[in-house]
Amino acid sequence: LYTITAFSQINIPDAEIQKIAVLEKSATTELANENYTAALADYSKIAKIYEQYKDYSSAETYGKKALSAAKKQNASYRIVSAYFYLINILNIQKKWDESLKYENEKIELSRNSSNKKALYNDLMNAAYTLKMLKKYNEAINYLEEAKKIAQFEIKNEHLTFNCYKELANNYKLLGNEEKYNEYHNLVERIKTEKTTSELKNKTTEAEIKAQIKEQELQETSSKLNIISDSLTKIEAIAKMQQFKLEAQNERIARQELELQVKRDIIYFLIIIFIISFVSAILWYLQYKKKKEALEIVQLKNEEIRQNKEEIQTQAEELEFQRDELYRSNKTKEKLLSVVAHDLKNPIHALIGFSELLIDREAGLSEEEKTQYAEYIHDSSLQIHTLLENLLKWAQSQSSSIKYQPEKFNVNELLDINIKLFHESGKKKEIELIFTDKTDNFVYADKNMINTVIRNLINNAIKFTAEGGKISVSANDKNGFVEISVVDTGVGMTEDIVKKILETDEFHSSQGTLNEQGTGLGLAICKEFLAAHNSELQILSRPGKGSTFYFKIPITKP
Repeated sequence: LYTITAFSQINIPDAEIQKIAVLEKSATTELANENYTAALADYSKIAKIYEQYKDYSSAETYGKKALSAAKKQNASYRIVSAYFYLINILNIQKKWDESLKYENEKIELSRNSSNKKALYNDLMNAAYTLKMLKKYNEAINYLEEAKKIAQFEIKNEHLTFNCYKELANNYKLLGNEEKYNEYHNLVERIKTEKTTSELKNKTTEAEIKAQIKEQELQETSSKLNIISDSLTKIEAIAKMQQFKLEAQNERIARQELELQVKRDIIYFLIIIFIISFVSAILWYLQYKKKKEALEIVQLKNEEIRQNKEEIQTQAEELEFQRDELYRSNKTKEKLLSVVAHDLKNPIHALIGFSELLIDREAGLSEEEKTQYAEYIHDSSLQIHTLLENLLKWAQSQSSSIKYQPEKFNVNELLDINIKLFHESGKKKEIELIFTDKTDNFVYADKNMINTVIRNLINNAIKFTAEGGKISVSANDKNGFVEISVVDTGVGMTEDIVKKILETDEFHSSQGTLNEQGTGLGLAICKEFLAAHNSELQILSRPGKGSTFYFKIPITKP
């Protein structure tokens, strides 16, 4: 009668009631046959069914039966697992005194084993329970023992640091300002030393990169000097050829003059007419040769001038390429630094929560497993979004993304993106609505515009607090459709807006729930809109929200 009443109060399905009855009967039989392993398994399954339906009192009863069966079996790892489950159920019910009793039993079990890490964890858990009971002095005694194990036996700085933090908290609650300040200052000093070490490593890395860049600049300068020397040599050769031609012309003229004098002497007395005629012919031939020689010199001079211009153009191109390379390297260095920083947190979350799910001795409940799986999913989405934006940016920089405009319905594209971000907005209780729609199709690259819209909506959700509102609209304006994303988020100063729109730098900041960002999304928006001869516009005030908008044509320009 009691069991049926309890089931009706907590609404356990009939199938589960039957399953519990079968397991109870099986456990009783196995105990009678001294098969404690099977009895332990049956009691554990019953306890987890009650826990699933939040009947923690019944879960506690069968957890105790499971512990009793484990002790009779005398298998230490099963006893530890039974203690862990029972203590967790008692903590959920806030039965701190009873929980402390079993924690002390578990501590004695760990003392008799060689597992110092388990003893450390048991002492820390007992200290937490004592703190909840406001028995701060006893909690401090457990923490001191845990600190010694972490320092001198496990030799783990992170575990020791956790002891320092908990000691500071308990001394503060106890009202012992001197001891609180001692441990609090120790915690802050350790944090400062760690930060200083990281900054030193980053500074050394930056100096090495600066030396490499300086060496590249020196090599480029040497190449330019070589080009300049080559230009000087070409000019000298041209002048020498010109001098040779002039000397040759003078020699020819002198020889022809001597020949003319001789002919005059020989033929002067014969016929003046013939001499004059021959002189005219010779003058004409001399004129023609000089003209041809002058044309050759002019042609050579033109070739020299063209070569000089080509060399000058090549030098200017090299100078431009050097500047572009320098700016590109600076941008890539900053981008890699931001991406590495923003990837670190979600990757650490993936590693941490996946290790907890893999660790069978952690004894996680189904609710905890589901919660950790959600954390892993959110971290994976952050990494996917960051890498997708990074790929888009890299493709735009290498010109591998081609501008391919077409006529399409921009309302449908906006609807798809609003539905895509519905769940993200729902998690922050943000109202995401489509206010105004256009009656016209647009002429643009559909994939590029889709990327721009997706980044702007994602950005708005990131910087809008819980309970906020985001409005998306498409309005006709003089042959264009103006698409806008308006949020009630944190807003930006004029300096930040100017930095986003007028520079190539990546502006990175955290969202309202500490979401990570690189500033890469807005950079991609600017690149893709530039391909449409359009540009991103921003209206924003700190604390009042922001409006991001741009225009795309209705017809082919």
